[in-house]
Amino acid sequence: MKRFVINDSRTCRFVAEQTGSDDFYNYTSIGLERDGEIIAGVVYDNYSGSNVFLHFAGKDGARWCTHELLKMVFGYAFDGLGVKRVSGFVPVSNKTAVDFELHLGCKVEAVMKDAHPTGDMLIMRMTRAECRWVSAEPMRKAA
Repeated sequence: MKRFVINDSRTCRFVAEQTGSDDFYNYTSIGLERDGEIIAGVVYDNYSGSNVFLHFAGKDGARWCTHELLKMVFGYAFDGLGVKRVSGFVPVSNKTAVDFELHLGCKVEAVMKDAHPTGDMLIMRMTRAECRWVSAEPMRKAA
């Protein structure tokens, strides 16, 4: 059985192991668990009020990238945190990750030459207007 787990330390460890990033600062996470095992996760960190960095990871072959997960991930960023944009760093050498980000609707904002041990690093971003996973208008909180 699949279920979402919020701010579970296992999600942060899973994403860190999958991405090679273990320096998350002041983070929040959403994980997808199946039969007690984390099969996907997103860590949000470096929240600034208008931007937050997302770190995606999923277990190969686990069919984890569902519309439900993406709506939750981007809904939390844009509606829950109220950011104007989400950002991420992706090594150019990681073609799978680059293709995934582009498929989600992210745009390449900049190229950081030689910023990764394997070469260049992309700065990817998505604004609320570019995000097909949330409604065009922010959700209004009940008074």
